[in-house]
Amino acid sequence: MVVGSPRAGGCTPLTPAATHRTPPTEKLKIMKQQTSIHVQPVKGGSEQHNKREKELDYIRPELSHLNEYWEKDTQTDRLENIKSRYLKSTGQKMQAKATPIREAVVVIKSETTMEDLKRLSDAYLQRFGIDTFQIAIHKDEGYPQVEEWKPNLHAHLVFDWTDQETGKSLKLNRQDMVEMQTITAEVLQMDRGVSSDKQHLTAQQYKSFAEEAKLRRLEEERARKEKQMKEELERFKVAKAHKEAAIETAKTLSEGVKGLFGQSSKDKTIKALREQINAKQKEIFDIKAGMVGLKAQQEEQKEQQKAALNETRREAVSKYNELVVKHNKVVERNEELQEVIKDFQEIPIIERCLAIIRSFVFHICGRFDADDRRLLSFVMQGNEDAAKSLRNAAFNLGGVICQYQYGSRWDQAERELRNIANGVREEEQQQQQRSRGLRR
Repeated sequence: MVVGSPRAGGCTPLTPAATHRTPPTEKLKIMKQQTSIHVQPVKGGSEQHNKREKELDYIRPELSHLNEYWEKDTQTDRLENIKSRYLKSTGQKMQAKATPIREAVVVIKSETTMEDLKRLSDAYLQRFGIDTFQIAIHKDEGYPQVEEWKPNLHAHLVFDWTDQETGKSLKLNRQDMVEMQTITAEVLQMDRGVSSDKQHLTAQQYKSFAEEAKLRRLEEERARKEKQMKEELERFKVAKAHKEAAIETAKTLSEGVKGLFGQSSKDKTIKALREQINAKQKEIFDIKAGMVGLKAQQEEQKEQQKAALNETRREAVSKYNELVVKHNKVVERNEELQEVIKDFQEIPIIERCLAIIRSFVFHICGRFDADDRRLLSFVMQGNEDAAKSLRNAAFNLGGVICQYQYGSRWDQAERELRNIANGVREEEQQQQQRSRGLRR
């Protein structure tokens, strides 16, 4: 199964001047993107996530058509196969804590195709014996960064991490994992990422990271405003010092001109300067109070963001548990219906009707003869809905190829069955009318 659009991309031609300034090999190295691979035991809901079969609030749906998916086996069937191989080779059941199926997240570039990842899977198989049976390319995930969307281009590779003969888990050491990183970069034609202990962020972690990014931006804004207020405070201190110096200068001058202007002029000047100083001190106090209020506001916003993040995680866990319960109920109901259908099909007269219908479908000139019509009429008893039930029962016995290869014939068979059922009803009505005529 592959979903997605054709590969897009291209290279920009280099001018002679640009080629002269930078050797082609160095320019290619500069343009390459880094890749990495992170492997961990597969988690529940992996297939639903990779196939985009459940709603996610951290993706951009308008980009989901760029995703691709491929598989050659389901995780359930592969796990049963592994357990069977392990039991056959060891004589014991596999331990519950074993992790025979693992999932890798590989960082890719926009030009990476499904064929590139299949070649990468072949390289893993030849070097380490790791069998890849599911691949998903995701190009609709990411997180906001400042005023732009930061895409998280990656692929999910689901591995059978066991020996294909014994079913025992493969043992890869640290050097093998380092080599795995190198192989990934070489096959995808990307630069190898620098080794570190930092793990790849999962989709839920990207969502948490986005919330943390918002908190960081708020903290940076608070720090910026705090710095601005400190600068304003320094300017006010300088202004205060200038005012105090002016007061001292006024005092000195007033002593020299005391006789000319009198004591009242000096007092007015000092009073005016003091009022200016008091006004500046009040402004400084208001700024400090504003800083305290801003810090309190930032703390409150942090708590609100944490509460919202915790609520989001709780809702995600709750929805997941609900889906698990619904899935289990559907599986149980499906098993019950399969048993009912099986019992229904094994009734001799029903089995004969199903054989008649299948013969009608599989033969181009097939038809229902008089004996067939009488038997089908007896079984349906004039119930038109029974025609659909018989058709579906015969349809399910045919397998996928028969179902689709003879699609129009199945529809024709159902129409004939409905006509037969309607004919029984009309015959009963005619008999009732004849009976009323005789009584009169």
